[in-house]
Formats: sequence, C-alpha cells, structure tokens
Amino acid sequence: GGKGPPAVLTLQVTMLDTDMRGPRAADGPGGRTLHVSVLINSASNLPMAPGEAGGVSKAPAAFVAAKTMREAAARLPSRAATRAVPNSCDPVWNEVLTVEVSEGEIDREKILIAVVNHDTNKLMAKAAVPLRALLVGRHYNLRLLLGGGEDGPCINVTVVLPSAPAKELEHLKQHEGLMRVEGAVMGVTPGATGDASAAAAGALGPVTAVWRVEPDADAARAAPTSQPLVLHTPVDASNEDAVVAALTKISNDNAADVVPTLQGASLGGPPLWPTGHRAALTCPLATVAEGANPALVLELHNGGG
Repeated sequence: GGKGPPAVLTLQVTMLDTDMRGPRAADGPGGRTLHVSVLINSASNLPMAPGEAGGVSKAPAAFVAAKTMREAAARLPSRAATRAVPNSCDPVWNEVLTVEVSEGEIDREKILIAVVNHDTNKLMAKAAVPLRALLVGRHYNLRLLLGGGEDGPCINVTVVLPSAPAKELEHLKQHEGLMRVEGAVMGVTPGATGDASAAAAGALGPVTAVWRVEPDADAARAAPTSQPLVLHTPVDASNEDAVVAALTKISNDNAADVVPTLQGASLGGPPLWPTGHRAALTCPLATVAEGANPALVLELHNGGG
C-alpha cells in the first residue's frame, strides 16, 4: 500500500466441533422466541410521489417497516421500522430491524418488508422473505426487485437468523462431522495514510467481510485477488419460489459467509450490526484434520467491490 503504518484489524473467532454423538437436552414445549435481524441497506429507483391536486411530483420520504406474516394476519402494526429519508428516490438507511418469531413457526413464517412514503403514508412497494431456507447464523444478501426488472425499483437487504437452537440441531443431525466457525470484525483502524492515499489504495469504506475456510493457508495466500464482490443477489420479490431458490443457493455455499460489516466512507466507519454479531459458516472436520495447512480466510472488500 502507501506510506505510513498499515491498517490494524481486530478479530474474534470461535471454532466449534459439531459432532452430534452423545445425549442432548430437548427443547421445552412451545419453542423459544427467536429474533430475525434484517439489515435495511438501501433502495434504488423508487417512484416519484404525485403532487397534491395535480401539482409537481416530488421524491418520497421513504422508510421501511418489517413484520411477520402472523402479525400481518392479526392486523398488528409493525414494531420495527427505519427512519424516513426525505426527498430521495435512492435512500440509504443502513439500519438493522429486529423481528420476533416463534421457533415452532419458523419454517412457516415470512418476513414482510414494506416501503412506505412518510409524507403520504402510502405503501410504495412490498416484499416477503420466507424463513424456511435460512441456515442459522448465515447472512443472506438480497436485492429484492420490486417491479420492472433490474432497472426498476429495488431494495437491498441482508437477512440473518442469529440463533435458533432446535433448527440448528436438526440441521447438524443431518450433517454430522462438521465444524462450525464464527467470526466477527471487531474494528479496523486505518493506517495514517490520509484520505487521499487511502482512496488511491482502495482502502475506503463501506466494508464487507467475506469469511471462508481453506485447506491450505499458503495456497490461499498465494491465490490471485478475487473478482470484485457483487454483494446482493437480485431476485424477483413477487415470486416466492424464486426468493426461496436464491436463499437455497446461498445456503448451499456453506463454506463461506458474506457480511456487510462497516458503513461510512472510511475504514473507521461505524459497525452495521450490534456488538457481538458474528458471521457463521460450517466446514467438514476433515478439511481441518486432513488439510495441509488449514486456515480461516478473511477478505475485506470496500464499497466498490
């Protein structure tokens, strides 16, 4: 990179043997109340709002609300919503909404996401994310297309189920011999290169962390730099089967987790998630036990990929 001290990266890593042999405690009746986290990143190409009495149209003051399908059926108001971003068809929120779900209902539940114009209190667009395809701890980065294809309005979100003991237990029963790896970027302290030098070196935020396990650290280190990261998977929000297929495809890449981590225009930008939030991925124990020099690999990508 440039002159001056390098950036300092602070990490927290946990590795858990998920061998399922031996007795395990059963869940109590009724299941637990789980918390689904939804990072509402941004929206693009939202429609202009009609002016009053045929007047000039104006950009909306959009906010996003989230609730469960059960809450919607009971006509309950959303308890989780972002702030409104005034006068913008391309708002950026970077806010995490938390929705409660019963563990016994998780495979039947959906997170309903609504984009609302605060100025008129009118619904602008909506989407639903079924939870049945989610793996515990994994981050699902979606670009929900809200009509008109990839050139039409869309909203970028990241959905994660941080903890679901019964669901994770069932998954691990079906996939014995795995190791679960959790990691968190606790902070990035930029080197004293100045904003201009940092920008030239591509060291500005926002920052996305890509975690994966490799069997050979030396080979991973020598590998060429990966292609620019395309963070959000585009999917037609009106097609539930397409949304489930996109979630399943992300789940099948179980040796990596892609986590939007820091916001803002610098490496010192504030974290997107609450303290203690972690990435999660699984790998075969054989990768660690039999690999030449196994390693947990972390790539940090800036806003340009």
